[in-house]
Amino acid sequence: MKHFLLLAAMTIMIGVTACKNQNAESMKVDLNDLVLEEEVNVPRTAEPDKSEEVFQNARKLIKTGTLTFESEDLPVSAKFIKKLVADINGYVSSDQTTAYHHRTDQTMTLRIPSVKFDTIMDQITLHAIKTESKNMSVQDVSEEFVDVEARLTAKKEIEKRYIQILSKAVKVDDILKIESELGSIRTEIESIEGRLKYLQNQTSMSTIHVTFYQTK
Repeated sequence: MKHFLLLAAMTIMIGVTACKNQNAESMKVDLNDLVLEEEVNVPRTAEPDKSEEVFQNARKLIKTGTLTFESEDLPVSAKFIKKLVADINGYVSSDQTTAYHHRTDQTMTLRIPSVKFDTIMDQITLHAIKTESKNMSVQDVSEEFVDVEARLTAKKEIEKRYIQILSKAVKVDDILKIESELGSIRTEIESIEGRLKYLQNQTSMSTIHVTFYQTK
């Protein structure tokens, strides 16, 4: 009877030890899987089909224009341009006047809704006495936009999984390691979000640099 009880006790101890080892191993696997998931998700950021769909339906374009013209009356031209911009909910981000011995120049940087870019360029050109130069450039950032959005989604998913594992972690070493990884992931997320906001701002609002002058 004593031998039977001793054997039973040893069997229970071996079972408990095995469970502990299995739980610890499970935690290690979760951490490893998380790293692998990050490695797998990031390269998937630019799927050809999704990118093509975005290109066809809503291209993301950064429009920039420069315009130089002669004005009959500098204050009148300045007032005209400011009203044009205000009427479409744009704004003048900079305004500088420089006087020379033979003429006075005024330079403005306009930020306007991209959908009104061509209209404003044409209206200012019609206002000019003589157009010295007129240039427009368009940068297509559709692919980068898709890539940044996909990377942001992937990083947030990884952050969510780290938080889930952190809630189950018991060992101090595991907790510190996961918190360190969380800090790195959050830094990356903030960086990606910053880039995305920049692209959104640049594609929704166009920039026009206008220089107009009056000869003395």
